[in-house]
Amino acid sequence: MAKSKNHTNHNQNRKAHRNGIKKPKRYRHESTLGMDLKFLRNQRFAKKHNLNPKQQVKRAAEHRILLFSGKRKSGKDYITDNLFKRLGPEKSVIIKLSGPIKSHWANTFNLDLNQLLSDGKYKENYRLEMIKWGEDKRRTDTGYFCRAAIDMYNATSKKIWIVSDVRRKTDIEWFEKTYGELCKTIRINCSNDVKSQRGWKFTPGIDDSETECDLDDRSEWNLKITNEGNDLDNLSITLEHLTIVIVYLKSIKSKGIIT
Repeated sequence: MAKSKNHTNHNQNRKAHRNGIKKPKRYRHESTLGMDLKFLRNQRFAKKHNLNPKQQVKRAAEHRILLFSGKRKSGKDYITDNLFKRLGPEKSVIIKLSGPIKSHWANTFNLDLNQLLSDGKYKENYRLEMIKWGEDKRRTDTGYFCRAAIDMYNATSKKIWIVSDVRRKTDIEWFEKTYGELCKTIRINCSNDVKSQRGWKFTPGIDDSETECDLDDRSEWNLKITNEGNDLDNLSITLEHLTIVIVYLKSIKSKGIIT
């Protein structure tokens, strides 16, 4: 009588699992055997100037994003301008987050953009209207002015970014989320008496608005500076501390206070 069955799959599954089913090994550097020769030649030229891991870490450490915050007349523009002069335009750039707002305002109403960007009385005449327009824009996109300012000042070609007018928690959050540990936050403090000597006067709708008060309750700063002196010695000490943050490229975990 002829056989009616020639094969069975019985017990095959158990046999296959005796030593476990393992994925094929994948090596860090896979063999190029059989790959397209033209692709391999192009890849060799593309990888020629790649940095090794140590060089990549060193290159990343050369970059810094300094996020400065302070109230009106605290002297943040004066300090950031002098820091920029010390570092030089070859490797640093000042980024004003208010730059795109003021640029739009100057183009719309035919105003002097340089005067709006300066720390003078001219911009105070338009401050309230610019704040309102900026707030409406931020409600739809919190990172809009951060991206616009980076493009406006062509910052991507510079190693050190000096962001001179961080005013909101969302500004810091956007930079830290986008650039991580490259960011260092610096708070410039000043008493109302000293600010009054510099021409400050409390203005309702401005000094009690979100642009001036949103960061008041933030305690985590990489560096705190008390800027109440008018002499060059205090400025030199302040700039020296800021230079240490940049030159030695170390995370400042303890919150130092410069007096």
